Amino acid sequence: MTPDKKLAAVCGLFCASCSVYIGSTEDPQRLERVAKKMGATLEEMKCHGCRSEIVSAHCRECALVRCAQEKAIDYCHECSTYPCEQLKTFQKQMPHRRDLFESGRC
Repeated sequence: MTPDKKLAAVCGLFCASCSVYIGSTEDPQRLERVAKKMGATLEEMKCHGCRSEIVSAHCRECALVRCAQEKAIDYCHECSTYPCEQLKTFQKQMPHRRDLFESGRC
């Protein structure tokens, strides 16, 4: 059975644990708070997962996604330079990403 990759970001994050995803799929008030905090509209913020048809404006511009596409890989941990400086910088930006490298090795 092929796993559903829709909620697995290329970086190793699980989309269903993201505030934007939760706000988009089950808690509209949360999405409103996040959109206001980020200075974005609700439509710009809506996201149903990194690999879905509905992706937030922020995630549509993800350099990690572009890099994975260029290298024809599904996840950053499949890359020979894992973890690269770009991924390390991404991980350091938010405390909830601290387990990113371990989850990629599983």
